[in-house]
Amino acid sequence: MSQLQPHAPMSDTDIYMQWAVAIGVGLFMVWRGQMTLFHPSAVYLAFHVIVFCIRPTMVHFFDFDFVFRYMQLQPKSADMQLALHLSSAGLVTLVGAFTLASAGAQPLRFGKKRELNEHDRRAFFVMAAIFGPAGIYSVVAARPKGEMIDGVFVMTGTSGYVNDLQNVLIPVCISLVLVFRWRWWSFLPFLVYIFYRMNQGWGRWTFILSCFLLVLVWLWDHRRRVPPWWSFLAAPLIAMLFLKLSHDRMFFRAWLAGEQSYNVQVAETSRDWRVKWDTLDFANYDFLVYIATHVPRNTKSHTYGAQYLQLFTEPIPRKLWKGKPIGAPVKFYDLNDYGNFVGLTPSIIGDGWQSGGWLGMLLTVTFAGGILGVAYRWFTHNQEVVHKACAFLILNAMVVQLFRDGGISIFKFLFFALVPLFVWQFISSRFRMETEIGDEREALREARFARFAGAGAALGASTQTDEQDGEDEDERDYDEGDDSSDEDDFEEEAEEEDEDDPRNHR
Repeated sequence: MSQLQPHAPMSDTDIYMQWAVAIGVGLFMVWRGQMTLFHPSAVYLAFHVIVFCIRPTMVHFFDFDFVFRYMQLQPKSADMQLALHLSSAGLVTLVGAFTLASAGAQPLRFGKKRELNEHDRRAFFVMAAIFGPAGIYSVVAARPKGEMIDGVFVMTGTSGYVNDLQNVLIPVCISLVLVFRWRWWSFLPFLVYIFYRMNQGWGRWTFILSCFLLVLVWLWDHRRRVPPWWSFLAAPLIAMLFLKLSHDRMFFRAWLAGEQSYNVQVAETSRDWRVKWDTLDFANYDFLVYIATHVPRNTKSHTYGAQYLQLFTEPIPRKLWKGKPIGAPVKFYDLNDYGNFVGLTPSIIGDGWQSGGWLGMLLTVTFAGGILGVAYRWFTHNQEVVHKACAFLILNAMVVQLFRDGGISIFKFLFFALVPLFVWQFISSRFRMETEIGDEREALREARFARFAGAGAALGASTQTDEQDGEDEDERDYDEGDDSSDEDDFEEEAEEEDEDDPRNHR
């Protein structure tokens, strides 16, 4: 690594102002009720504090310069200040856009623990039977081999679809815990997945964000604001593993084999504590300084948003398109031409700055904050629907990848993480529809039976009435016959009296 001169220092005031803006935004969010883990704006504030407040503080006061030497950069004070100003303006803009876009959101309902209905339970098992084997196949068949070409990792082993398909196991494993109501044995598949990801070494964010997602789902299901006690116990262990994997991606595999990782041993035995903590992790401020130094001063151009065209070329397998562009299909420059930016991420701020300077950055974070605000408002209106709620919680957990990487990387990750939930919702809706149709048919049969029963009863009543009327008529005829007989008898008696009267014989 080349030896560079010490970087030009910033002033203490720059750091103080950076913290003041973050604290001011935090107070605003507390006033607006946004300081919860369910708010993407709160997630971004936490990200900003770590990479754009704590990190520059360490760079300024404790001379953290490993990343600058790694990138072969000797930054100027003006560029370091520009990076601070960009990040603070981005924070204010994103939170403001989120606040406006989330207007009309329903209040989150806390209290009684949620319950899943039978349709959702049945549909989950069908969904798990589809995506569980697919994810396991990806774990077995994936060969994450490749090479770096122009700063982009190009796979030469298996297809990217096969490698990324294992991400479907994240929603499957966490939904399993949810469906079985947090019983201890329901965590076993999730722990096996975390063990596999740590053993792989690469993709550390997958198990970090998966653990964060698990906490979010627990909070939603139990209607709580404060994370459970076990999450606080697990946090230091996860942080320690993350730090060790930052020094050596194969640390966990070596530890299981009873071997000592050389890089980890050097970091732990060094007398300079900066060797342990001054790493590429959480160094997005340093990366932003690199971008602010060279774009557009040395590149003579911006990207004008062309990096997002990769959304249309990325899904096409390279086996079907031999001449598929590496990275974005349209390139205006390569950051590696001015130093070493291999494997580094620009953050959403740096990605916006590359698109068009100040205007590009403001438009990028405004769009991101607006989309996240709309998503949060949609979540609050559907917070009782398990599939829709979990879809938002996945977005809220994985959105850190957007903040860290910028660009399109989050879309690839979200695709495999959200598809199982969409299938779960579709199957559940079909089960519910079948149940409703069955209920309607049963109600129709009951209505027909009741109608027929009523018609039969009416017919029986009518017959009985006719019979009664007939009997009454017979009685009337009988009475009339008796009257006429009495009259005849009276007439015969009268005639007999007339015959016996002597006056009638004169």
